[in-house]
Amino acid sequence: MRNAIRFVSLATAAALAIAATTASADGTFFKNRRPADATAAAAQPTAQPPPAPQPQHAPAPVEQTEPAPAPEPDQTAQSTPQPEPQRVSGRIDGVVTTSTFVVAGQQLELMGVAGEPSPYVEALKGWLAQNGNEMRCDPSGAKYRCFTSKGVDVGGVVIFNGAGKADADAPPEYQNAQAQARAQHKGVWRQ
Repeated sequence: MRNAIRFVSLATAAALAIAATTASADGTFFKNRRPADATAAAAQPTAQPPPAPQPQHAPAPVEQTEPAPAPEPDQTAQSTPQPEPQRVSGRIDGVVTTSTFVVAGQQLELMGVAGEPSPYVEALKGWLAQNGNEMRCDPSGAKYRCFTSKGVDVGGVVIFNGAGKADADAPPEYQNAQAQARAQHKGVWRQ
């Protein structure tokens, strides 16, 4: 047999608590009692039989059932929303692949670019050094679109030089740059 506790609703629990604290010794509730001056007169003996005992309101029985599984984090209205990515600007601290950079201490992934490892990484590091070795990266979903300090689109340069390929979320200009790199047999398109 499964052992778990089923909880009553908050409204039911509050009603039971109020009923339990307002019941008098004879089982009636304060709202049904007479005013104070009538209470003193009623305290004198009379020939009337005492009132029939009122049924006591016992709390609802607590059933034991299995606890419900915890909701998935993205299905609950109380889950904490993830903060939106913010613009990142600063010095280029590292180049992991031709689509992954460390800028101002944060690792960022280029939007629209499927990056490549060495030897393309080394060539890209040299080009970035010649162009100020700093980037401004604007969020685009979970990834970033990055520009050099001179305003040159890094993702476009990577794809145009065949140091990476346009992926599924690439903007049209990246698709065009890839077509040119392929036609000119640059980088990954050499054959």
